[in-house]
Amino acid sequence: MRNSITFFVILFLLLFGPGNKDGFPISEDTIKFEIAKKHFQKGIRYYNRMQYLAAIEFFRKAVSEYHEYYTAMEYLARSYKLAGFVDEALKRWENLAKLTSNPVAINDKIDTIRYRETRSPSVPILSDFVFSGKYLSSDSGRFHFSAPVDIAIDREKNLYITSFSSGKLIKLNSNGEGITVTSPALTGKLYGVDYSKNRIVVSDFKNDIVYIMDVNCKILKSFGSSGIDHGRFHGPEGVCFDNDGNIYVVDSGNNRIQKFDSDGGFILQFGESGEYEGQLQNPSDIVVFNNVVYVTDSGNNRLSCFDTSGNYIKDIAIKGMMNPRGINVYNDSLIISDEKAGLLSYKPDNAKTDWLKLWDNNKEKFSKLISAVGDREQILYCLDFNKEAVFIFSPVVSRYTNLDLELTKVDIKHYPVVAFYMNVRNRSGKPIYGLKRDDFRIREDGADIHGLYIDYLKNRDPSTSIVICIDRSYKNRKYHYDIPWVSEFILKKMRKNDSVKVI
Repeated sequence: MRNSITFFVILFLLLFGPGNKDGFPISEDTIKFEIAKKHFQKGIRYYNRMQYLAAIEFFRKAVSEYHEYYTAMEYLARSYKLAGFVDEALKRWENLAKLTSNPVAINDKIDTIRYRETRSPSVPILSDFVFSGKYLSSDSGRFHFSAPVDIAIDREKNLYITSFSSGKLIKLNSNGEGITVTSPALTGKLYGVDYSKNRIVVSDFKNDIVYIMDVNCKILKSFGSSGIDHGRFHGPEGVCFDNDGNIYVVDSGNNRIQKFDSDGGFILQFGESGEYEGQLQNPSDIVVFNNVVYVTDSGNNRLSCFDTSGNYIKDIAIKGMMNPRGINVYNDSLIISDEKAGLLSYKPDNAKTDWLKLWDNNKEKFSKLISAVGDREQILYCLDFNKEAVFIFSPVVSRYTNLDLELTKVDIKHYPVVAFYMNVRNRSGKPIYGLKRDDFRIREDGADIHGLYIDYLKNRDPSTSIVICIDRSYKNRKYHYDIPWVSEFILKKMRKNDSVKVI
């Protein structure tokens, strides 16, 4: 009888003992996975708060508990990279690539890290640029830019183009789509344009006026009139800002340069008609670089250099230059638009030059290059007067292929709206700016997700989070007394939504 009872208990435990809800025994792997999943869920919470060091600990526990938890391995590598431990992230991705059957996305991450580690920080030369696309005036509808003469770009990669024949300023977004078109005067002939710190300066060649605008092309102030006295113009052409917000205007008809403060108040003038030192003949454009004022002295086929007080420094004659018009700063060089020869790069520190004249296997060339500008990603936008087009060129090493997309956070506070916080960089690790909604595409289970928008934070009050790290080491002792006054300065500038943490 006792043996029968024992057998019944054993049979009962086998059938109805520890197991899942269906009554079947739970395997050891299943138990480990459930434990690992709880660690992973905690890690995700920290990950979505952008607390990557805390997330690392829980993702490590999840992987240690269940060695084939590939999703936890992926997030562990991501967290290491976002926390700054790139070498550790690389090891994790390399291990994960060996375990998965189709590690294409993982290998892209590995290749990107290795490329950045081995890549030389040298600035690309013009001969290494490739044609990427073009914006045609004829394709721009009401935002057409007939007879364009100058181009500028802001931090969001919006382009500003002056149309001489129509007297309009056209603003295009980073995809070449029209945003704004404005005509400051009915009879105007706009010429020069420049951007700095959310302000635009534009010259009106016909009406002898200079306009200061905001980034929406709304006029904030204007100054100037016709004449030869201080603050007056005769056909103003190129304009530029310096680092202090002062405005330089090429007074072409008077063969001189005039300098104004940020509100258009006259400061000084320099240059006069002629071909000798300090003289100009039909100057067309201007730029300030390292406290030197460079003027394209078109009539004398040279660059004329002055200091910011108007004192003559030197003239620069460059071999191959035929008729220089536009000039801008590009990295550590000047880029000069020669309407006959093409685009010239000139390094002031060593006088090294390089040219961009032909592309598409030498089949295409500029007709009348009049201005060029580069963005923060080293992409060049070249304005052709005759073809009424913006030709776009990019360095081979930084073309928009194999972009590095980092998912830094997922926000479901306003579900069913799900917000993804992402870092988008090129192969070199530089951020991609000016992306629009149409530049993103999300697919889930083979189907496109619609209703995307990128202004999720538009209603959030502006704020700043600051971390002050105090280093008490011997090497930094000379800076210890700087901490109090720096902290006081920051605290006095803080607003309601700002926060500060001292480590």
